[in-house]
Amino acid sequence: MGVSFTASTWEQHPKYGRVLSPMFSCDCSRRWCDDCDAAWARDETAPAMYTCDVCDNELDVNCSNARDLLTWVGVDVGEELCGSIEAPELAARCRRRLWDESRNHDPAMTGDERAESLGLEQSERVITCGRSADYLRRRCADLLRVAETAGTNFVAWG
Repeated sequence: MGVSFTASTWEQHPKYGRVLSPMFSCDCSRRWCDDCDAAWARDETAPAMYTCDVCDNELDVNCSNARDLLTWVGVDVGEELCGSIEAPELAARCRRRLWDESRNHDPAMTGDERAESLGLEQSERVITCGRSADYLRRRCADLLRVAETAGTNFVAWG
């Protein structure tokens, strides 16, 4: 399972009331927008959601990495891995974590270390992968991109 961080804005839904909806920087209601066509040659083998930098407003990570990333940037994560934050606040938190200081570099972890930190035991049915050094730092830069795309709106995850 994974968690998607998406640049979002509040919209009025006829059935559910006020909801956070993903926002797009270009017309992604078609498979290819003009910016996508300019950035990438039309390629029928590309994934359906493959987009250009202009409309790339999402970050996908697995659940445990999402929880670690949110904790790392200082966002309180409850039991549920869903929520939202104002994009300017998230951007500021991400920028602080991207300062080149020793506390802002996360170490590599083996699969066994990762499993232990999650309270799991490796087995034939549970496989926990390791994480390379500065993984959280790299995902933080990606999360900053999503927050900057959202502008004064929100970043939602779930």
